[in-house]
Amino acid sequence: KSVWSNVQEVNINKAFEVEMAGSSITFSSNTVSVNYESTAQVTVTPASGFYMSEASCTNGYTITGLTTGPSATTAQTVTINNNNQTTGSTCTFAVLYTPGLLNDRILAENEIITTQLTSSQLQSGDTANNTGKIYKMSVTNGFGGGNGDTYFFRGNVTNNVVEFGEDSSNNPLIWRIIRVNEDGTVRLILDTGINDNNTYLFYDNTGSSSYTYMYYSNSGNYIKKTVDDWYTANITGTNASKVATGNYFCEAAKIKSSSYYSSGNATMAISNRYTPDLTCVTDDGNGKGYVNASAGLITYDEVRLAGVGLTSSNNFYYLYKNANGENSSINWWTMSPSGTDTDNSYGSMAWLSSSSGRFLSGYTVRTSASLRPVINLKANVSVTKNASTGHYIVQ
Repeated sequence: KSVWSNVQEVNINKAFEVEMAGSSITFSSNTVSVNYESTAQVTVTPASGFYMSEASCTNGYTITGLTTGPSATTAQTVTINNNNQTTGSTCTFAVLYTPGLLNDRILAENEIITTQLTSSQLQSGDTANNTGKIYKMSVTNGFGGGNGDTYFFRGNVTNNVVEFGEDSSNNPLIWRIIRVNEDGTVRLILDTGINDNNTYLFYDNTGSSSYTYMYYSNSGNYIKKTVDDWYTANITGTNASKVATGNYFCEAAKIKSSSYYSSGNATMAISNRYTPDLTCVTDDGNGKGYVNASAGLITYDEVRLAGVGLTSSNNFYYLYKNANGENSSINWWTMSPSGTDTDNSYGSMAWLSSSSGRFLSGYTVRTSASLRPVINLKANVSVTKNASTGHYIVQ
């Protein structure tokens, strides 16, 4: 016999070990033996509430007979193929949660905290690991114009990540859930700043101290146009049909950081005497209130409820840590006015979240900062969930 014939004979008679891997799934055997150029079978069973989504093997092994998709929720026997390999392999199986409404999943998968936050808690912020918790608040005249209960995430949470839409490189856009709105829509904020964290003026009102320019809808070709253009370019086709449009954004002048600041005819509370309530109005005294749009920015109230404090830094809440657990290095605008400071020539001001994580600060609108668009997914949007990352994936 030739040397090659001897090698083939040895390989044919040798079994190679293949390991089965995957979370939220069980196997009839965690390892199987597959002879050279032969096959073996294994039964795979997704855990309750999951379906088989995909599978692959290393070292050139393949899987046949695998059914994937939302109907693949029961046990199935598949074949592992050794395609002329003289080494072992690992076959990894992936499952996804069976589809369900995003708002239903959020409420079902989190402990609902009904005890109202105290003034002291809101002042000091929240650095706790609140993964698996969501807070309930009753709202009057909320965003969308209605009354009802909202459920918001707060503190250091990691289970509020959503994949929806794609960037220019076809990577999924990553969002964080702010809250379930009073009407069942779900409010999301982009996990990072747009356009590689470029920074934008809120408005360039050089030489003017009018309160007019502290409003998001008056920003002309500045941040509102940038947010609108980003939305049009990135949320397209069927994805756009899943986004709620209406009075889901509020630019009413509610809070200023100093009693010295003016605000036209709007009555504004001082930040250290204000408790977030998520209320909006049709007219704050200056003719401003709801903003009817598909995309906007987060508000002062929402950032406070998310867990930032008034008096100390918070480098742990979910608006500061991104979905990868990395600290934010950007300043980003809210859409909430902060009054007008004429004494120091700062002019119109809006609330901005600083990269130090310290809190929101009132900055002149001539400041450059990043933008994190906010959208609201419709109440009938269905999602599945990646068992490995925990991310919700919009269907």
